[in-house]
Amino acid sequence: MRPLYCIAYERYDKKGQIVKADFEYVHADSIPHARNQFCFSNPNRRTHRVVGVAPVIGYFVEDKKGDILSV
Repeated sequence: MRPLYCIAYERYDKKGQIVKADFEYVHADSIPHARNQFCFSNPNRRTHRVVGVAPVIGYFVEDKKGDILSV
């Protein structure tokens, strides 16, 4: 099972102003792999900027299937 990583990123509007800072979580083999997964799913570099990538220290499974997590 791959570890869970958190990607912190900023989203920009057409004028280049920050609209939102947010987090996305992915399972990956390493920090570069997690960054590549995020960049592959968000290919337009003008609308997003990755601020940081780090492994998630802990999370809890909220349902029996493992679909709902709290980090």
